[in-house]
Amino acid sequence: MEKTIQQQPLKELLNGVVFISSIMLAGMYVPVVGWACLCFIPLPIIYYRLKLGRKPMMILMTLTMFMAIQMHNGISLDTMFIAELLVMGSVMAEFIRKELSADETIVYTTGILFLAGLFGLFYYSQVISTGIGTILSDYVNHNVTMSINLYKELGMSEEQVNKLSQSLNNLVYTLIRIIPAISVAFLMILSWLNLLAARAMFQQLQLPFPNYGALNCWKSPDALVWGVIGSGSIMLFPSEALTILGSNILIILMVIYFFQGIAVMSFFFETKKVSRPIRTLLYSFIIIHQLTVILIVGIGLFDIWADFRKQNPKSNEPPDDYNSGFPYDWF
Repeated sequence: MEKTIQQQPLKELLNGVVFISSIMLAGMYVPVVGWACLCFIPLPIIYYRLKLGRKPMMILMTLTMFMAIQMHNGISLDTMFIAELLVMGSVMAEFIRKELSADETIVYTTGILFLAGLFGLFYYSQVISTGIGTILSDYVNHNVTMSINLYKELGMSEEQVNKLSQSLNNLVYTLIRIIPAISVAFLMILSWLNLLAARAMFQQLQLPFPNYGALNCWKSPDALVWGVIGSGSIMLFPSEALTILGSNILIILMVIYFFQGIAVMSFFFETKKVSRPIRTLLYSFIIIHQLTVILIVGIGLFDIWADFRKQNPKSNEPPDDYNSGFPYDWF
């Protein structure tokens, strides 16, 4: 990639702080949509790192973190989450500059951020003298309560709210035990979305960005299917520890096969020349309806045997113009 372009760094930094602070305010006060905006905090960090350089990016991250602490009245899990997103942006930017493939960028970013999150959580637990299990349990319960209150504000009847509350409370026990898998899955999806968004933004602004090739030709290693079989098998044993282990592994693998399923869809949208508005509508439908997510995972999993895209029927080698990258051309 070309060297970073430095133009009016002070003005750019102030714009960056204002922009990210606006996202954080939306996350605090705008239900659902505001929280979704938080997920793209890494995007401006990537942009400013590649445009201004490493030192201005560090200043931007420091100022943003200071604003986050002020907004949340000190260090909390929320400010740690903001810090994690800022670090994600900086890590992804470094990998993008090194022109690693998209799948390497996402896998390495996920691994680094997961370990950093564990360290941060451990440090936070020591500061407040509370066990990690208690912290996670309280945080999940807090978010469940917020969800119930949101449904009340939307006009849901008291009877329905009580049924929902009972169902969510029953899920808390399970959720706490699969938090490792949920964290990894969340980081993978977040890295994936920010990478796709960054590519689209840099192309729009005509700035240099790695060429990841035909991303909708991406497929996972065939050997991963044994992970699905193995994790599903150990869940059949009458052991809570094995059930928890198998569940965590299976969730992570399902995210990977979701990516592959989306790649298959994107491939057919491209070959059938489906218009962008219809693609956007169908992708939105997938996000809203959970059953379609399961369908996409199934498509990705069975693509191992069915080879829906018929990329190279005579061998297992990818096409000549294929360049390894995590999934497809959504944007």
